Amino acid sequence: MRPCIRNQAASSWPGLSSSRNPGLTTATRRPGFRKRSSRATLTARPLLSFAPSPLSKSGRQFSEVISAWQTVVPDMFTTDADFQRADWPLLQNGAVNLFWRSQVLAEARKSLDRLGYEISVVNCRHSRPKFYEQFSYILRWEEQFGYHPWTGGLDALKDGFRDYPFSSRHRSALILDSFHFIANEDSKYAHAVLDIIETAARNHLLRGNILVCLVRTDDNHYECSHLGCHRANWNSREWSWADRGLSSRK
Repeated sequence: MRPCIRNQAASSWPGLSSSRNPGLTTATRRPGFRKRSSRATLTARPLLSFAPSPLSKSGRQFSEVISAWQTVVPDMFTTDADFQRADWPLLQNGAVNLFWRSQVLAEARKSLDRLGYEISVVNCRHSRPKFYEQFSYILRWEEQFGYHPWTGGLDALKDGFRDYPFSSRHRSALILDSFHFIANEDSKYAHAVLDIIETAARNHLLRGNILVCLVRTDDNHYECSHLGCHRANWNSREWSWADRGLSSRK
């Protein structure tokens, strides 16, 4: 059975309690603050509506569907060439990917940069206020909620990711470096953060936006399952134990 992070007891991280749902707090907007709307993006890029086609050749019909879909969502994977892109292995099993070696992460970052991804980095080795500050800057917290910074609540973080500030390329990569500092201090909180990111990434695909998360940890045994009904996957270059300097599981 999948563990329910939303009902877990509050931990040492702040912002983890609410009468409505223990373990979470909701982002509260400043009185009188009017949140920016993300619906402009949706009206500019309408949902598809395919009318019945008189064509009898299924091949031509399928080609027309793919062509129309690419017009609305140009970055989706529809051709053989698309499946050779460097971001496909980072998305096919879920958006959250684990890394151990800094060099492997650096190469993945360069590959995404060449594909036009907007890349943001959160260094998790800093203090908690600095961790919150970095997320607040990336998510444009004050623009979304009228106050700054994010104070650590998980419901609030979920609200922040709901309107992730994508660039005009609709491709973003979020790097969480030294994530073991968070996981070692509070594994439940760390799990919840990755779960929120995984769920948000999947939801953003519905709007034609791609969000991929690269998580580097010094713990080459680290596992984080049940993320948005998925588990965090080791990248293809460090998939086996041998590639992570291990001979067997502990």
